[in-house]
Amino acid sequence: LQDANSQFVWVPSGSFQMGSPMNEPDRFDIEKQHPVRITRSFYMSRTEITQKLYEAVMNENPSALPEPDLPVNQVSWYDSLRFANRLSLKEGLEPCYIINGKQVSWPLGPACEGYRLPTEAEWEYAARANAPGIYAGGDDIGSVAWYEANSSNRIQPVGGKKPNSIGLHDMSGNVWEWVWDGFGEYS
Repeated sequence: LQDANSQFVWVPSGSFQMGSPMNEPDRFDIEKQHPVRITRSFYMSRTEITQKLYEAVMNENPSALPEPDLPVNQVSWYDSLRFANRLSLKEGLEPCYIINGKQVSWPLGPACEGYRLPTEAEWEYAARANAPGIYAGGDDIGSVAWYEANSSNRIQPVGGKKPNSIGLHDMSGNVWEWVWDGFGEYS
């Protein structure tokens, strides 16, 4: 579909403090910091998945405001898993998920070589990119994220703000992204 080397960023394995410091503005009470080690390097999409790519893979566009360069939205977690599997098949890779109605399994876990959602820990590790800052890319929200005050209350095209230190865009703001595991209190 497109050259994966230009569309994806390599995220090397490593360790980080997951969660937010107690004094960080707008943090959730359940975000207690704790050490996490990401044992496998992985690729992550440079931007959110565009409507153009989603439609090319899925032959539909469920987004509320259809524009090719906007991130796809109005998709469920299950939709995102089906997208990952179908993109894997289109590119000759193994699908990572077995989906049977509402039952989903990920038999190979991170060892699967097809497309998949990151875990919550992988997503936060990639967003933080071993760099300081409240937001992915720094402390100046206006330069790294679309949010209510600078977006005219509208979803914006992907990649329009400064990337974080490893080249990932839109890790703060614009639309929420799905991860493999659910949001919950850290153990």
